Amino acid sequence: MKKKEKQLRIKDICARLLDGVKVDYNGELYDVLGYTNGKLIIVKPLMSNAIGVEVEKCKPYLRPLYSMTEDEARFILKIILGDQKVYDVNVTKDGIEAYVDDGVASFERTYVFHNEIVRSLDIFDYAIKWHFDLRGLIPMGLALPAKEDTYRNYGTSEKHI
Repeated sequence: MKKKEKQLRIKDICARLLDGVKVDYNGELYDVLGYTNGKLIIVKPLMSNAIGVEVEKCKPYLRPLYSMTEDEARFILKIILGDQKVYDVNVTKDGIEAYVDDGVASFERTYVFHNEIVRSLDIFDYAIKWHFDLRGLIPMGLALPAKEDTYRNYGTSEKHI
């Protein structure tokens, strides 16, 4: 692993520590407790024996942006568009498509590309908290796509509270 890739992985994992990031280590799921002296401190869920491992040996589980639910997309659109009424929300591989009430007599089609989502600090914080892959680590092979059950409440409105 190149130094730049290692630093990117460390930066991404550490940004998620408060929200319970999970990693794959030797084909098994671990919770990350922290990072110290160049090593991740990881533990198997519901176990108490933490171990320190090299960052290169762990891949975080992240959610591709296109895996966001309609509720999550609506939440992000509310941050971007304010109080405008949003209809027919559709999440694609490229972004969020929706129709927005333009306040006149018609609806305006709005498209928010995934690279635009990370420009807002509120949206960035939200995306980090819910483990979306903002840095493109999954396509680079530096992270794995999270399964629906990897993180609790994934895809439910409970997490927006």
